[in-house]
Amino acid sequence: SANNAPMPSLDTPLRATVAALTERAEAGDARAMCRLAAEYHYCSGLRMRMKMIESGVARAQAVAEGGGPGGREGGRFGGPERIGEAFEDVSAKYAHCEGVELPPNDEVVRYMRESAVAGHTKAASYYVSGNVFRLRDTLSTLAELSLYREQAERLANAAVAQGDARAAWVLAEAYASDPDDPRRSLLAQAVRPAPEKALSLLYGLRTASERDAGEEQNGRFVGRLQQRIATLERELGPEATQRARSAPSPIAESVTLDADVDSRLSGGGFTRGMSDFPREICD
Repeated sequence: SANNAPMPSLDTPLRATVAALTERAEAGDARAMCRLAAEYHYCSGLRMRMKMIESGVARAQAVAEGGGPGGREGGRFGGPERIGEAFEDVSAKYAHCEGVELPPNDEVVRYMRESAVAGHTKAASYYVSGNVFRLRDTLSTLAELSLYREQAERLANAAVAQGDARAAWVLAEAYASDPDDPRRSLLAQAVRPAPEKALSLLYGLRTASERDAGEEQNGRFVGRLQQRIATLERELGPEATQRARSAPSPIAESVTLDADVDSRLSGGGFTRGMSDFPREICD
């Protein structure tokens, strides 16, 4: 069937595949919906980075000409040489996106949501993280935010049940979040606080990490995981901790902590940006 047809190569320019991907997505192909969302998110992130570099160039020129504020030349990208290297790198990557009109963010969110609802586990994992939403597009995505509030917890649990480590971590963090924390994630705002559930999820991830102890790349994440468990155990007390420890793990035994999971879970949370959605997850 069309839904089982191979995805286009990631090396093929988007302009050569976007029409076919869109046709497949609108016909309900979960992988195509995920891939379109990931492609658009990737290209949007690259375009934003190019604009940031161009702003850095303008600031550096203004400083050099004595007409702008002082400070580190070129801003976050450093001096002229580093700015040039950064621009060349992003420009080369953006060649993949040239000739394609990027849709509004609510359409990108819709594709990722519909892929998740259709059962694509990785799409669900990335959707529930909330990073597909952009702060600058809040008002234009209000309808999608309402749907997110209704569906995110269910989709997160479904991904966890399929063994997705990222979904398990994000859901645990949401359940354990402080309602007064001004930096609460979207998922934390969509669920009721449930620290015992959070601890049970973390125990499941720890079991997976112990099973995969031979994987050297898991070291950074395991340290952060142990710290989070210790904090929750201290806050909950012995009785609640024992209940969480005794509860059946909600995470499928197939969960694995690979290099991608480790790199994304070990750095203090999920960074927002073009790297959030590796396009290959959709295949």
